[in-house]
Amino acid sequence: MPRVAKIDIAQETETAHGWSYRLSLTLDDDTETHHTLELAWVDYEYWSGGDKPPSLVAERLLEAAFEIDPDLALPRTTDASTLRRQITDLDQAVLTRL
Repeated sequence: MPRVAKIDIAQETETAHGWSYRLSLTLDDDTETHHTLELAWVDYEYWSGGDKPPSLVAERLLEAAFEIDPDLALPRTTDASTLRRQITDLDQAVLTRL
């Protein structure tokens, strides 16, 4: 199964509850997939305390998720809270990266 080689956050949009990110994942077989990640204020505050740019938090979240679960099949649209519930130890991994 191909693994994520690169995460590229292309667009950040502020929403009523946080941010929405359009991103692409380049896999180690050179294929590319496109996704939307929602980052709610509450998740952002939990991980960064407001000290880091939201886009950095989103990027570190994805890096940590794929580090813990290299075979993670990221849906086309997902949100940070879903990833937090699905991936054991994700919170600590994100905090460590920030």
